[in-house]
Amino acid sequence: MLSMFLISVKNRASASSDVLYALNSTINALDDYVVIPSAIGSVLTATALCWGTNYGFAKFYWVITKWVLTTALIAFGTFWLFPWANTAEQLSAQTGLQALANPVYAFDARGVLIGGLVQVLFLGVIIGISVLKPWGRRPVVKQPQ
Repeated sequence: MLSMFLISVKNRASASSDVLYALNSTINALDDYVVIPSAIGSVLTATALCWGTNYGFAKFYWVITKWVLTTALIAFGTFWLFPWANTAEQLSAQTGLQALANPVYAFDARGVLIGGLVQVLFLGVIIGISVLKPWGRRPVVKQPQ
């Protein structure tokens, strides 16, 4: 995500239609071949860790928080970032530098830029939660017999 964000920053100052398309294409390639497989791997390993350790799925507040944030990031990437990046790539391929004057391209490119920054920040929060484990165990409610 950090690489996608940094390329999006560079993408704002493209002086060549080939460079503009190459940057947009690179953002999509990173998404397709790095970000999406990493997100799937993250969900799979998190599920295995919750299942196979004492942390469980809902015993600790910090685990629940990480699940909620991770799910939100994956949904945001799937339903917003992915379509924005694809549209930006298509427009830059079709219209070259004229895409920079297109309001749809401007919206999508800005969405990828800001959305990438949001993703990076929240991934940092998730890593911080993993390391610090700031909230304790949820109270155990005794079941009546």
